[in-house]
Amino acid sequence: MRFRLAANPPKCCILTTILEERCLRRFTCSRMGEQPIVLQAIELTSRAIRKRTKSYKALVVAVSLLTILSLLSATFLHQWIFLGGLIFLVPLIGGFFYFDSRTVRRWRREIFQMRDVRNLDLDFFLKTIGEVHRISPPTLKRMLSTINLDKQEGQNFDEQQQKLERLTLVATILLTSGLICFVGAAYYRSIILLFCGIAFAVSLAMIRRGSTRAPKEH
Repeated sequence: MRFRLAANPPKCCILTTILEERCLRRFTCSRMGEQPIVLQAIELTSRAIRKRTKSYKALVVAVSLLTILSLLSATFLHQWIFLGGLIFLVPLIGGFFYFDSRTVRRWRREIFQMRDVRNLDLDFFLKTIGEVHRISPPTLKRMLSTINLDKQEGQNFDEQQQKLERLTLVATILLTSGLICFVGAAYYRSIILLFCGIAFAVSLAMIRRGSTRAPKEH
């Protein structure tokens, strides 16, 4: 997943400003009733983008620090066990994708609540954001693609994302636990840890096999 980072000022703020100006200019007279809710939807979208961007930056920093510290420790202390710190890249990356997916689903749910409860003009909202596509980050375009779906596709999207989140969480736990067991087995020469690692690996393979079969059966 890629983001366009390190812009000054942030592109999401520029996006919010432009969209607010267009809403105010084009709908002050003819659609006065819709203006506040449209602007709130725009601000909600901007907050979601900022949150995702902040999480991505934090992930990049954490991954970089963990990798550097693990390599330097193993090199200068002459202990390969410190390379085991790289195992924690798995929960860092897995956790990022898990919470990022939840952020998108929460944003999507709130947008639809604005549509159903507060009469948000969803077509106008999508059209207005689409008019500034030249500065819209790819992240925004992917988020909007989840909105521009029919009812059946929208329900399928939520179900698929929830299933993917659960799969990501379980796979992250199993893979992390398995790697820890294998490293521990090599360091302590433990048969028990070795068998535990194999058990985690087999469980992960079974889950992956089941997840690939599900779409075909559906």
